[in-house]
Amino acid sequence: MVPRILFAWELGANFGHATKITQVAAALRGRADVWVAARDPQAIRAMAPGADIHLLPAPYGPTRRLTKGEAGGANYSGLLLTEGWDAPEGLAARVEAWRGLVDLLRPAAIVAQAAPTAMLAGLGQGIPRVVLGSGYDNPPVADPMPAFDRGTPEAERLAAAQHAQVLEVVNAARARLGEPALPRLSEVFRPDLSLLMTWELADHYAPRGEIEAEPARYLGALATTGTGQAAAWRGNGRPRIFAYLRPGSPSAGAGFGALDHLGPESDIILSAPGIPPGDAKRLRARSVQVFDAPVRLDPLLESCDLGVSHGSNGLSSLMLSHGIPQVGLPGHVEQMLFTRTLARSRLGLGLGGRYGAEEVVALIRRCLGDEAMRQRVAEAAQGLRDPGALDPAETAAESLLALL
Repeated sequence: MVPRILFAWELGANFGHATKITQVAAALRGRADVWVAARDPQAIRAMAPGADIHLLPAPYGPTRRLTKGEAGGANYSGLLLTEGWDAPEGLAARVEAWRGLVDLLRPAAIVAQAAPTAMLAGLGQGIPRVVLGSGYDNPPVADPMPAFDRGTPEAERLAAAQHAQVLEVVNAARARLGEPALPRLSEVFRPDLSLLMTWELADHYAPRGEIEAEPARYLGALATTGTGQAAAWRGNGRPRIFAYLRPGSPSAGAGFGALDHLGPESDIILSAPGIPPGDAKRLRARSVQVFDAPVRLDPLLESCDLGVSHGSNGLSSLMLSHGIPQVGLPGHVEQMLFTRTLARSRLGLGLGGRYGAEEVVALIRRCLGDEAMRQRVAEAAQGLRDPGALDPAETAAESLLALL
């Protein structure tokens, strides 16, 4: 009999989470009975329409806005204060809900993909807890967790205070469940196995050796190129720019404005699921190919000159592996950390804070004209290729089965 494995997805709302789960699940085909408790079950099925996966809704808490004067999360644990980890009664109830799923399914392992409450629920239950992530979702195990602005005293003080606040809430939730207090919050996040699906030069927390004595092994990035609508470059000899932007944020608005400006002088393909019809019409009038959906990337990446995105790990890692310089327009902390990582390695550029279309246009032109950057990215991509290595999803599946 094959082992039953429960994948858990609690936080986040884009296809990157579904991609990680479905690719590892596909590598487990025939070797495990896969169940997925997903925040967005439809996204899982969209990425794996015919897969033998059992779907369940995941328990998750309300995301709240910061109150007036409240500081945002300074580290991973601090971010949880706006994801339902600020109220012990709600957190305790969701721990109960996760344990209810575990009691019903009796899995051989819980694989948490952006599922910190599932990690908390599995603590001390005699079931291996595995973290599946691309860096950000595999936070270094430390007390306190590292500040996003490492080396900045003010950020580190705030990170330590928020870490202590979360531990207090966790212990109050555990008291409601009749369980002893934890001396350290890191016990919640210390997995039996960390499936770290990225490379060091693309890791949000690199260098991890500064934080952990024994960092997890890098297994390579998970990404897919063969799904989505068909698209093709026009072949007009102009710079080829692929952009993926999610409408509804200031960064996307600035990106749309920049593409509007650059359309007549470039060969641009824009994937923007949910783009308002008016924006799509205006950009098409400026010679931009606009798709209101994901597009197939495999025919595009080999001859792409520049990528423009919000800095999500999946797409950005794919571009990196194909030697494509990037401009990052991050919309949240995870994207900001990835964009900063690429900039630190001089493999791309990004913007933060408030900016408009003019700043994005200037950054795009700067990247297109930077031959030294293009050479660095090409060399980095070459270094990531290992013809003899297993596919990252297969490596993750083998590591998981070996644990069991």
